[in-house]
Amino acid sequence: MRITAGKLVSSHIGDGGNVPAGKVVSSHIDDGMNVPDGKLVSSHIDDGMNVPAGKVVSSHIGDGMNVPAGKVVSSHIDDGMNVPAGKVISSHIDDG
Repeated sequence: MRITAGKLVSSHIGDGGNVPAGKVVSSHIDDGMNVPDGKLVSSHIDDGMNVPAGKVVSSHIGDGMNVPAGKVVSSHIDDGMNVPAGKVISSHIDDG
């Protein structure tokens, strides 16, 4: 699924949704919730918490854990698992 910059994708879309580098996926927000560049939403922090670009927050790691651009962290995979740029992994689909 193609998502424009500043958008977030939740776990209810198919694997491999096209998301710009530095974006993240959370399972507890509406599909396509609008979030400004450099912000992200995680189920355990306030929606829209400001996190610098290239960082990701996941419910199973510390808030603001540093993850290189193009990587995504999900609660069902190893923290910081390498995911090609533009790919996304969520907790409701098969890892990868």
